[in-house]
Amino acid sequence: MRYSSSHEAAWPHHPYINLGTHHSMNNNFDTTNTSPEKVFAERINGWAAMLGFWAVVGAYLTTGQIVPGLV
Repeated sequence: MRYSSSHEAAWPHHPYINLGTHHSMNNNFDTTNTSPEKVFAERINGWAAMLGFWAVVGAYLTTGQIVPGLV
């Protein structure tokens, strides 16, 4: 294993992800031309997903059912 770039000095970044060198994973997604509308839509989608998750957790903790009233 070679250590030539300055980014590899802080290796490992995470103990379970990418245990090899930085260059072992290819990222084929070009995000430089992402429109702001898509970024905003994905952020709203993430917020809605988090809200739904916590709603399910709250319903389960208070009623013991994932969907209260549904048998």
